[in-house]
Amino acid sequence: MDRYQRRKRTNIYVAVSIIFLILGVAALGVICGMYYATQLAKTQFGIIFDAGSSHTTMYLYEWEGEKVNGTGDVAERLVCEVEGGGLTDYTDMPEEAGSSLTKCLNMAAHNISWASKQFTPVYLGATAGMRLLRLKDVSSAETIMESVKTEVKGSGFQVTDIDQQVKILSGQEEGIGLWVTANFLAGTLGLKLFPSQSQLLPTGTEETIGSMDLGGASTQISFATSENAVAPLKGVVELSLFSRDLTVFSNSYLCFGATEMRNQVLAILTKEAGYQGTVLHPCYVRGAETDMEYSGIFASVCTNSYASSTIVNGTIKVVGVGNNSECENVMAQLFQHSPYFTDLGATVPQRLVGRGALAYAVKDLSWQNPVSQINYTTFVQLMNDWCLSNHSDIMQIDIYDPTTICINTHYIHYLLSKAYKIEEDQWANILFSNKLNGVSLGWSLGYMANLTSAIPHAKLDLYEISLTVFIVVLIISLVLVILAIIAFALACQFRRATYRALQQVNQPF
Repeated sequence: MDRYQRRKRTNIYVAVSIIFLILGVAALGVICGMYYATQLAKTQFGIIFDAGSSHTTMYLYEWEGEKVNGTGDVAERLVCEVEGGGLTDYTDMPEEAGSSLTKCLNMAAHNISWASKQFTPVYLGATAGMRLLRLKDVSSAETIMESVKTEVKGSGFQVTDIDQQVKILSGQEEGIGLWVTANFLAGTLGLKLFPSQSQLLPTGTEETIGSMDLGGASTQISFATSENAVAPLKGVVELSLFSRDLTVFSNSYLCFGATEMRNQVLAILTKEAGYQGTVLHPCYVRGAETDMEYSGIFASVCTNSYASSTIVNGTIKVVGVGNNSECENVMAQLFQHSPYFTDLGATVPQRLVGRGALAYAVKDLSWQNPVSQINYTTFVQLMNDWCLSNHSDIMQIDIYDPTTICINTHYIHYLLSKAYKIEEDQWANILFSNKLNGVSLGWSLGYMANLTSAIPHAKLDLYEISLTVFIVVLIISLVLVILAIIAFALACQFRRATYRALQQVNQPF
């Protein structure tokens, strides 16, 4: 083979290798980009901060972009507890309210792709604690919320309407969110999420289950109702989930959360004691004693209606006496005279779940053998026995706050039996739990599921490819790259052969 032919063949191999390399790399880049876009469009994310009265929790949710009958099949991907207390703790330093969320926002960003971040909306719902602060000090509440909005807007996540994404929720929104969560997890909305987990659910004839929540500053009850019951009821909301139209009644009682309830009871007893000296508290066990500043007792919006018309300073000594009948009487006064309670005006369904302090109270009351379902007789017996205990004895029990169990359970007894008019034989059908099928019960999951119907699907039909097509094109791309390498190797081989031939020709005889 002469020199010209060798050079020509070398050039052909180089050209072929370049062509194959360009085609292979281009095909590889295009197919990987298309497949990545397809996968990105398949999974969507959403972030919700549950800003409660005592603490804030962030939830990162995900769902397939292809929704189930128009609603996302939402799953919990990440939970992050925000450091510090609730947003109301930032009244003296509102600018730090927003920065308290930074750590959890960064954690969420690390758990999704960088490309997904700009399509991931962030929501923050402040609940009863901030509702109370807004009643007491509008300026402080607004300043705190503005700090949070600034943080969210600068987070790099999707913000389309900051006033809707970061706001103080109404009690009804909170209650509806929990109702959706409970029924979503129970599989009563058309999705059977946990076929292998048959946790005992409330029994009854209703298609869906009702939900009850007892937080620190408010309590909610929600349940589906018939069209015929809509007219006389306030607090009815129309929902469309998984192609089902639902009519849900939800009522929230501000100031009737566990913490504010205890504040109101103490305010009633302090008023009866003439605002001075010693207050004998029938809902605290014998031997329990504490000193309270008068100003602290009546500082809340929930208790200022019980305050003295004249300024009273000093300390009130609170002494527990553990009297069940008197405790029941003071609960009756609370419901009869509080401006924050109105008659429910609706019939509670047979199937119910109760979360928050409702579940904690039942668990603590049955501490020797914790249960999530309890009949009325057993509940009352355990409640009465606990309230007749001595403070020194209950403090030996390893539970969160033994001192509040007596008053909390008496309150729950009155709330369910008298306010909600739940029959005694129905108590055994109530599931008292903060989880359902292993997933946290709260308003945020249901709130997210409801929002997914309005969140557009980032589906890229033009670029969508299947896994099979991706693998086939990927193999072809790799073959082209390999052929390019082989062609280049052959080109190098012919070049070296040509060089050696030239050296031989130029050697002197």
